[in-house]
Amino acid sequence: MKWKRNEKVIDEPIVDYLEKLFESELEKGRMLKVSVGTDSQKAGKFTYKFATVILITTTEDLGGGVIVGRGGMIIAATYYHDFKQANSKELVNERMVYEVGKSVEVAYEIAPLLDLYDIKMEIHADINP
Repeated sequence: MKWKRNEKVIDEPIVDYLEKLFESELEKGRMLKVSVGTDSQKAGKFTYKFATVILITTTEDLGGGVIVGRGGMIIAATYYHDFKQANSKELVNERMVYEVGKSVEVAYEIAPLLDLYDIKMEIHADINP
């Protein structure tokens, strides 16, 4: 996947990029949380455009039980995938599984780094009944 942040392509492995970013934020005394999610939109009869996002939210403990938000950083990759299903219900199911699978794939890739820095992670699934 080609990852971007602020419309700039990240030209190094995502784990290396994230490690530098984590170190920079942790040096500022920030606490981090990472969320990973994928969503899609129709781009053709059986073609969908997907976006997978790594969201890093930052907070700071000011002491006395006061924790304030310090913003977030979005790292995203967009890509296309063709499905061969003719039945719309089957297509929806396959697309939802594909979305979750992509999020889990990214989560597995970055999990060792998050463990190293003791950063919590959430995986978001855009699934409706």
